[in-house]
Parts: sequence; C-alpha cells; structure tokens
Amino acid sequence: MEEKTGVFPGKKFGRWTVIEFAYSAATEEGQVLPHLRVACECGTSKILSIKVLRSDDMQSCGCS
Repeated sequence: MEEKTGVFPGKKFGRWTVIEFAYSAATEEGQVLPHLRVACECGTSKILSIKVLRSDDMQSCGCS
C-alpha cells in the first residue's frame, strides 16, 4: 500500500496517526479506496478511508 499511496504507519494527518492498513472498499463510483486504522492524539481509534484522511474535513475525532 505504501508504494501506491505514500501512506505508511506513523504518518500523520492532522491529529490522526496511521496505525495499519485495515481493508480496501469500493465507492459507489467503483473507485477502490484503502481504509486505515488510525489513532487520534487523544487516544480514540477509528478506521477511515484515505480520501477522508487526505481531506481537511476530519482533522481529529472531534476532541479539539
């Protein structure tokens, strides 16, 4: 995954830190997106798509 996306464990997006690859899923348009297990600086863990992580819409879990 790292070669194609430039995303690797430890990479930060806002307050999120990538922990590991979780799975890939297709969008309604047929685009396959990787989903990653991430942890917020406050300790909250989630699985988010790479599209969500790269947007400025979700920089944290809502803790700040």
